[in-house]
Amino acid sequence: MTLEWKYPNSSNWSVVVTIGCLILVIFVVFLGFFCIFRKTKCRFKKIGDDIYDICCKTKDINESRIKLNEMRIVLIGKTGTGKSATANKIAGKDLFYSTANALNSTKKCERKEFNRFDKKFVLVDTPGMCHNSISTKKLTTEIAKCIEMTAPGPHAFLLVVNVGRFTKEDQETVNYFVDRFGKDFSKYLIVVFTRMDDLDNENTTLKEHVKKARNELKRILLLCEGRYVGFNNNLKGEENNGQVQSLLEKIDSIIKTNNNKCYTNKMYKEAEKALKIQQNSNGPITLSEKIESHPLIS
Repeated sequence: MTLEWKYPNSSNWSVVVTIGCLILVIFVVFLGFFCIFRKTKCRFKKIGDDIYDICCKTKDINESRIKLNEMRIVLIGKTGTGKSATANKIAGKDLFYSTANALNSTKKCERKEFNRFDKKFVLVDTPGMCHNSISTKKLTTEIAKCIEMTAPGPHAFLLVVNVGRFTKEDQETVNYFVDRFGKDFSKYLIVVFTRMDDLDNENTTLKEHVKKARNELKRILLLCEGRYVGFNNNLKGEENNGQVQSLLEKIDSIIKTNNNKCYTNKMYKEAEKALKIQQNSNGPITLSEKIESHPLIS
C-alpha cells in the first residue's frame, strides 16, 4: 500500500490561515495587555512608594516639631533648697512631693511630663546633695538616671540655691556635678535663687545680692556665663507665670546657643571616664578644683 501526499485544497488553506491569524491576534492582544499591566503595576508601585516616602517624611517632620517644642529640664541642688517646690512652680501645679523636712525630701529621681505655655515639658527632680540617709555611691547611681529619664538628654540643669549665704554644701554640690558631668555641663547650667521673698523683705534686688556674694558663688556664675534667675515659691497665678517665663527665656537662650543640642549620655560617659582616669593617676586637677582656683573677672 502506498501513501500519496495530497495538497490541501483552497478551502482548507483558508481555514488554516484564518486559525493562524486568530492565534496571532490573540497573542498580540495578550502581549499588549501584559505590557500594559506591567507598566501600570510599576506605575502604581512607584505611586505607592512615593506615598510611603511622603508619610515617613511627614512623620519625621511631626516628630521633629514635637521634639523642637519639647523642653527637658533637670533640677539639682543640696537638700532643703526648694527643688521640688520650684519644680511645682514651673509646672504650675503640684506634681512633686514638697516638704520642709529634710528626712522626707526627694531620695530618687522623679520624672513628670506636662504641657504648659504651648510646650511639652519633661521635668526631673533629683535627690538632694548632702542627704544624710543616702550614700555617695547610691546618690551617684541615682542621679546618673536623670540623663536617661530625659532621653535624648536635658536642655538645661537648674542649680537651685537659697538667696542666703552660699554654703560649703552648695559649693560641694556644684563640684560634684562639674566633676561627674564634665566640661559640657556648664553650657547647660542655670542658677535658680529661691526664697526671693527674703530679698524683698530686705528691699534688696537679686542683682545687688549677686554683686555682694562671696567669691565661691561668683565663680559658679562665671562658670555658667552669668545665667541666673530668682524664684519666689510663694507666688501664684500670673505672678508665678511671670517668673517661670523669665526662666524659660533663659532656657530658650541656652537651646539656641547650643544649636538645639542637649546634654547627652555620651557626654556623661566621657566625663565619667575622665574622672576615673584622674582619680586613678596623678593626672591634672579636677574641673571643680580648676573652678575654685579660677581668677574672678572684675
